[in-house]
Amino acid sequence: MIVKPREKPLRLKILQALLKRTPLHHPNYHAIKKQLARETAGFKGEQAVNYPLRYVSDKHHLILHDIRLPHQNYFFQMDTLILSSQFFLILEIKNMKGTLFFDPEFHQLIQTYEGQKEVYQDPCAQVDLQVYQFEQWLNQYGFIDIPLVSLVISANSKAILKTNPGNSQVAEKVIRGDALPVKFAQIQKSFQQESVTKGDLKKLVNCLLNKHTPQNPLLLSQFNVTKDQLIKGVFCPHCAHVPISRIHGSWFCSKCRLKSVYAHIGALKDYALLIKSEITNREAREFLQLENAATVTKILKSLQLPYFGVNKGRVHSLMFED
Repeated sequence: MIVKPREKPLRLKILQALLKRTPLHHPNYHAIKKQLARETAGFKGEQAVNYPLRYVSDKHHLILHDIRLPHQNYFFQMDTLILSSQFFLILEIKNMKGTLFFDPEFHQLIQTYEGQKEVYQDPCAQVDLQVYQFEQWLNQYGFIDIPLVSLVISANSKAILKTNPGNSQVAEKVIRGDALPVKFAQIQKSFQQESVTKGDLKKLVNCLLNKHTPQNPLLLSQFNVTKDQLIKGVFCPHCAHVPISRIHGSWFCSKCRLKSVYAHIGALKDYALLIKSEITNREAREFLQLENAATVTKILKSLQLPYFGVNKGRVHSLMFED
């Protein structure tokens, strides 16, 4: 049973908005684009694993996706956590193309794709660290001596997986996504004894959900993009032309001739992701590139957003459903 579903990460949403509103001539534009492509692939890989996970998901197995927990003075995150009464399983999911060479001697992953080589952190060592961190976290809340198992899932079915000859450790730890149900059944056979009661398992799930702390990444500062450098205005929902014009209560694109009533919602979502989750009339006028305060008042009022303050001091909370 899935108790915490997989959702598009906030970091990915911010990267999408940031790339859209960063000028092409910005020195870090291509770095943002590369990071977005990498994290989009990672999220697609996690989504791809949802299918084989269906064979694991039942009332006896509780699944939590993208769980981020505090531990000492830092946080650690697990792509997927599967809880049962016999053992807990952590999945680290990678969605990478080309040939992937797992080098346990130097704790690195070497990707060869289209003639280019790139070195990454060893995902086996990465998930082993998560096991250690999670064990420490569990002990802190009184869950002791529960078997912890970890796997690295290669979500790209066309990737070629390699390691040193005779390296059975990597072969046991790294599997393809479609092999997960069979591998899970093998792990189940190894742990027949109950290590935690169903009642305590429910308590643990509640604790995990309460302690989960979503990351709030400050990507503008990471990529040295200032608020003033962001492209202002409303994007056309069809052709992405910016800015489009506000005419007689609607938005009109001079490039593709689209007429839209709600195009401003995307712009205000970008503002919430990139700048802050509250906005005044003056700030909305500047970001939407509108001069008339009454027009912006009408737009903000139509969205029925929570607000506080009156007149010029009114501040609207930019709370949107996905």
